[in-house]
Amino acid sequence: MKQEWFVVGLGGERYGLPLVQVDEVVRAARLLRIPQGPPALAGALVLHDESIPVLDLRARFGVPPARLHPRQLFVIGSVAGRRAALVVDSVEGLVELEMDATPGDALPRPPYATGVASDAAGGAVLLVSLDHILSTREASQITDAMTAAQDFAGPPS
Repeated sequence: MKQEWFVVGLGGERYGLPLVQVDEVVRAARLLRIPQGPPALAGALVLHDESIPVLDLRARFGVPPARLHPRQLFVIGSVAGRRAALVVDSVEGLVELEMDATPGDALPRPPYATGVASDAAGGAVLLVSLDHILSTREASQITDAMTAAQDFAGPPS
């Protein structure tokens, strides 16, 4: 069965994000530092008069750490029930993927992975659930850190 996914690259690997959860893609920009957040919280981005948490999921995906650079992109969308940005190295955009027929329990996979798919050339793409990319604790820590930072700085100008 084929489905369209929003495919991004990070550390040389390809990840498929649910299309309905992706709003827009913007160039990487300087981030506001948010103290006391979990390791996945890289900072905050002010976009359209809204402070958005920016998540760097390299450690989660087993990708070596890297400093933010202008060639990277932010994928803005719904992550764990809130608007957030994900740092990615590249964006392929909409890609029609063939869902692999491997039974769900045949291979161990992390809780955020919903499966593996193949593109027309046979390349593998790990399908990611943005609703499960953060633990409940991490999501709560991000909310608390963002609230504390906004209380300290006031609303975005």
